[in-house]
Amino acid sequence: MAEYGVPGLKFNIYQARGWDIDGTHYKGTGYTDVLAMDGETHYEYGIGSSYSVQSGPLKATAIRATYTTHRASENQADGNINEFRLVTTVPFNIL
Repeated sequence: MAEYGVPGLKFNIYQARGWDIDGTHYKGTGYTDVLAMDGETHYEYGIGSSYSVQSGPLKATAIRATYTTHRASENQADGNINEFRLVTTVPFNIL
């Protein structure tokens, strides 16, 4: 976003989808619940922004905010979530 006068500012958006999920032929032992999955779907989308300080004593300090929504059909183990995260990164020298 430097070209708009705000260096260090970033935005992102994403989407992921899964469809026709079929676990009926699963032969493993750890996740037997997937055997009930036949024609399942799920989707996830998220939007986020971040800013990184460009100069001064806090140079490279970053703050990131993201919002994610995940929706899964009935037999999906991961279920449905709405999640907001606020993450701050402050670099420092130990030595």
